[in-house]
Amino acid sequence: MSLGAPPTGYAEALGAYKVGDLRRAALAIERLLRASPDDLRVRSLSAMVGARSGQLDQSEQTLLGVIADCPDEHTAFGVRHQLALVHLQQRRLGDALTQIDLALAASPDSPVLLSAKADMLLTANRRDEADALLTGELDQFPDDSPPNLALATAFARLRARAAAPERDRAIALLERAIPAKALPTMEVRRAIHQLGALYEDAERFDEAFACFARAGNMAPTRYDRAPIESLVAHLVREWTPGAVKRAVGEGASASEAPVFIVGMPRSGTSLAEQILASHPSVEAVGESDALSEAACLLGADNTLMRARLSPPAALTPESIAQAAASYTNAVLTPNAPALRVTDKHPMNFLRLGLLPLLFPGARVVHCVRDPRDTCLSCFAQHFVGDHPYANQLADLGHFYRQYLRLMAHWRSVLEEAGVPMLDLVYERVVADPEAESRALIGFAGLDWHDACLRPHESERITWTHSNEQVRRPVYATSAGRWRRFERHLTPLISALGDAPPDESQAEQRPPR
Repeated sequence: MSLGAPPTGYAEALGAYKVGDLRRAALAIERLLRASPDDLRVRSLSAMVGARSGQLDQSEQTLLGVIADCPDEHTAFGVRHQLALVHLQQRRLGDALTQIDLALAASPDSPVLLSAKADMLLTANRRDEADALLTGELDQFPDDSPPNLALATAFARLRARAAAPERDRAIALLERAIPAKALPTMEVRRAIHQLGALYEDAERFDEAFACFARAGNMAPTRYDRAPIESLVAHLVREWTPGAVKRAVGEGASASEAPVFIVGMPRSGTSLAEQILASHPSVEAVGESDALSEAACLLGADNTLMRARLSPPAALTPESIAQAAASYTNAVLTPNAPALRVTDKHPMNFLRLGLLPLLFPGARVVHCVRDPRDTCLSCFAQHFVGDHPYANQLADLGHFYRQYLRLMAHWRSVLEEAGVPMLDLVYERVVADPEAESRALIGFAGLDWHDACLRPHESERITWTHSNEQVRRPVYATSAGRWRRFERHLTPLISALGDAPPDESQAEQRPPR
């Protein structure tokens, strides 16, 4: 069975996927599936586009079907790599490694597969194995030739915060590996972000900023300010404290297990979750889409993070009960009998008005950090997914102000409805970890446990960009990070306007 030439339009769909333009890729895939529904390449690419959009179970089944239809393992090894990436998104690290090893058995010299395995070993904190794998591969490249980009990027991640000689080697490898006129693919943007992080570690701040800006300028989509402004205006207008309070009633869950950790990305949500997850009575689910999916059952659309909710008065007890059950089945039931279950999706700040209706016994931990540090950290981060606001400094400032406006509104909504919210201030946590950790555990309604002072010793895997940070003891070196780049941040600071310059002054509301 020969795959033959790819169908017309496949190159366009693949190109859109590689640069991260998922909307264009999805439209191209729809056309391809109508014309060539049985083509193995079309089916596997459809699965990968779907996985990036959160359709993980469907993508897994599609890829398993493609593997079954492949004529041999040599044809299937690329699909197994894709399936491994889906398993990684499903937080099934063992299954992901199994698929990578099966793929490597068919193509043992593939740099893409070797780098993917090294990344997975790093996620599992098996650093020595990742080091041995990457070092052996990179030693094969002469000093005067460019190494494979995927291998060099994985090695740079391994050498983050390493001593100067090893860090400088990682820098040299990436400098040679990144083409001067690189295509704006996700792989290239990730490599450029990683090089920027190494430059920052080496205190080469101007070069680091140039990398972050270059990667941002390569993004396939631009941030549209109007939809987020419209969304926030809609939520403030329709989801008033009175409207929410009148809608509270039948259909709500009585569970007190949920703890929602929200805030801007890169504001300390992973650290907050790791502190809580160190408690034996807490289970952590990381960044769950379950509240977003519950919102869809209550009229939210599939755009702008599925957050445009129907007005509270339009919701029925039956629909509220269905949404609460959807979240319960996805998050709470699998983690029973934990007293508390944390859900740390930062973007749930868009949906906090739902909590009095679905889970009036829930708690909200709002992570706040100096907005200059928060936005800079977003700008310097290679996000996987739809985060167009993070590519330009002025856009970050605009998005932050919308977030700030909405959180001020939700504060009054939750206060009126009796749902407690704690401001957990990053600068305070790193300055006095014990006092802030005790306050956090107390807010969760739990007795103190000393393990919460050692979140870095937890064996749980953090499935976000903060995976390696939370493996270190709480450190304060990221506070005031923006000052290293101050000369470049005028667009951000202008866009932030009168947003509080120092979130350490945020009001600390006592637990109820």
